[in-house]
Amino acid sequence: MIDFDKDVQYFKRWQFDDPRSCYIGSGWLIEPKLVNMLDELTDRTGWNIVIHHAVGGAVVMDDKMDDKRFCLDEHHLRNKGYCAADFHFETNAPPRAQFYEVMYTGFTGIGVFTNLAIGTYTRDEYDILPIAFHVDLRSPSESQIWTCNERNDNRYLF
Repeated sequence: MIDFDKDVQYFKRWQFDDPRSCYIGSGWLIEPKLVNMLDELTDRTGWNIVIHHAVGGAVVMDDKMDDKRFCLDEHHLRNKGYCAADFHFETNAPPRAQFYEVMYTGFTGIGVFTNLAIGTYTRDEYDILPIAFHVDLRSPSESQIWTCNERNDNRYLF
């Protein structure tokens, strides 16, 4: 378990919570190494990271949040160690520079999403992000990079 007050510079526990009200406080379950890597990424680049926790972009307590989004082998779930986060940077840096910095950090699973519509379960307004990321700490033997363009039928390219 990670001590967010002592060991983390740029993030708070709530940023990793499962967004459903019955799971407030679940962010403490996030894999500490993942948070440390995100902290290091923020420190190195100076870019603020916005975790997509409001839509299940960190700890997900079960696979019942959205039948279309989560499957039993999601790295956001307990059986994979709560070792994933979805986020975007608050920066004007070019998308390729952002991708380079994410790769340089050493995550073993990287998803690159372009033209991502981001909102919450409680509002119908969405912002379109030119680039956003999924990162995880899967086993090195399962390392993978993929991309998905939400405006192109949500097809994943591995």
